[in-house]
Amino acid sequence: MKRQKKTLVILLCLLVVLAAVCTVVVIANKNKEPEPESETTLIEIKKTDTSEILAFTLINGESKYTFERAEDGWMRTDDKYFPVKESFIDSALAEFAQVSAVKQIETDETLSTYGFDADKVKQVYFTDASGVRLTVNIGDYNSYNGYYYATFDDNPQLFM
Repeated sequence: MKRQKKTLVILLCLLVVLAAVCTVVVIANKNKEPEPESETTLIEIKKTDTSEILAFTLINGESKYTFERAEDGWMRTDDKYFPVKESFIDSALAEFAQVSAVKQIETDETLSTYGFDADKVKQVYFTDASGVRLTVNIGDYNSYNGYYYATFDDNPQLFM
């Protein structure tokens, strides 16, 4: 019986000490200044008014889809009866209207290291009203920071 009492007293003391440590940690974290979040500075590649985009092409492996702006909205060039959801295209173009990157990557490695093999790269071509065409080559997804690797036009400079 004495041994059980002694064990119970030791356990209660440990519980009190653990509660005190938890209280100190909570108070210390409340008084700690929150670290300011680092702002990401975007590198602007190209900015276009979405109403100026007359055509775009999406290429993903063997699949290729080309859309052109017609008088009554967007249509797929290889199948004019293909049902095109205008709001989907408009929201996608809004995302690409301001093409920007978060980081320019200096590397001596080949672009295939970043997913720019002919069979893996995804491409988007935009043509605006003045006839200027922008090519966005999309490589691998970087799961560490949540961005894709990309190159623009024929420039081998790598961006994220």
